[in-house]
Amino acid sequence: MGAFASQTIRSAVRNLWALCEEEGAPSRLLARAAGCEILAELCRLGGAPFGPARAGLAPWAERRCLDLMRARLSEDVSLDELAAEARLSPFHFARMFKQSVGVPPRVHLTRLRMEKACELLALTDLPITEIAQEVGYSSNQVLARVFVKHQRMTPSDYRRAVRVKTSCSLER
Repeated sequence: MGAFASQTIRSAVRNLWALCEEEGAPSRLLARAAGCEILAELCRLGGAPFGPARAGLAPWAERRCLDLMRARLSEDVSLDELAAEARLSPFHFARMFKQSVGVPPRVHLTRLRMEKACELLALTDLPITEIAQEVGYSSNQVLARVFVKHQRMTPSDYRRAVRVKTSCSLER
């Protein structure tokens, strides 16, 4: 009997035959539902994963937008530019980005900037004003305000703390 050994498929096929006699939108909708039920059962029987569709941006659009944010970290990338990259309206893009990444685009950009600032503070002797420019902030005061909010310490304190920890581990 093969796939028709499944009670779910037999029932859905019976429903489809019954709907062939009827006309109109409700029967078309019911026929589609029965077809989907058959497809889901065939996937289950075949061992194929059959789960809900992933919400959010298409993988290519998510990748392109994240790459654009990283490449232009020192610039003010607008929501309109990111939406155009994903070929969506700004409103729809913002919703889809949050579903994909977990946070709105502006929050993600701030996180990327904080990661880069931490890296530069730890690995370079660049002045904090230059680091601020490098990660897209107009001044060291603006960087300090955002940095304290996210890291709970000033950029200078962070640099000292990281360097003390590094020098202690090198001495061992």
